[in-house]
Amino acid sequence: MSDLNFLTKINFSESKLEKNLTTGSILVKKDKQRFTGIYSYKDNIISIKKSNLRNIFLDGKLIGEIKFAPYFDFDLDLSLNSINITKLYNSFLFLDESDQKKIFKINKKINGKLSLSSDKIYSSYNLIKSFESQIKFNNGNILLEQFLLNLGKLGAADILGAITNDEKNSNFKYESNIFIDNQKKFLSKFGIYNKKAIPSNLFVSGNFDLKNIKNTFYEVSDVKKISQDDVNFIEKEFNDFMLDDGYKKLFFFPKFKNFVKSILSE
Repeated sequence: MSDLNFLTKINFSESKLEKNLTTGSILVKKDKQRFTGIYSYKDNIISIKKSNLRNIFLDGKLIGEIKFAPYFDFDLDLSLNSINITKLYNSFLFLDESDQKKIFKINKKINGKLSLSSDKIYSSYNLIKSFESQIKFNNGNILLEQFLLNLGKLGAADILGAITNDEKNSNFKYESNIFIDNQKKFLSKFGIYNKKAIPSNLFVSGNFDLKNIKNTFYEVSDVKKISQDDVNFIEKEFNDFMLDDGYKKLFFFPKFKNFVKSILSE
């Protein structure tokens, strides 16, 4: 362990006032990754009362419960002060292509709930300011019960959906509402100068094939549904602009900007 530069310290004591209760503190450290916490343990449940988590990607606090019997389960709240999406995404791109496609393959024995939020997001183009989410892990599937994105002065977006996995396939079926609060700022952000107004609300539903890296749009609508021909055009433009090189350009803002310009410009 010392050769790996991995350090763990655990202090614990049994309560004299409450039966089967153990309390203590923990420190786990490796390189720039560090976790410190205060916890209690009783009846096969670890309760994390207070903690601090920090690595090169994020900085925040974790609280909640982890149960070991009658089966493994957890209910955790990870509240981040900040997360560096650029570093996280670059690390993802360093993975082999086969490993990238397996990133959402979750062990069926991992079941539980995670509340995940961040007050600040660091990224190259500063599009998303903060987010909050409710995520459920259920027998190898990931249910996105809530995902709210704060886009600052531009507006906001929410996403609901589920990542379902089997031996051969991995798919993310989703629904999203996009709200544009400042149209002038939005058009300027995306370099659209030949259009004065766009829909203030937009609903999108579809499926993202995480193995074959292809997106299919089921519906796109503002006040009314957009025609199927237009949906097919938007789908083709998205796959051509954003997925022509696998995952490499999926979160690359200049590509996304060109995609938005292609479907909104007159």
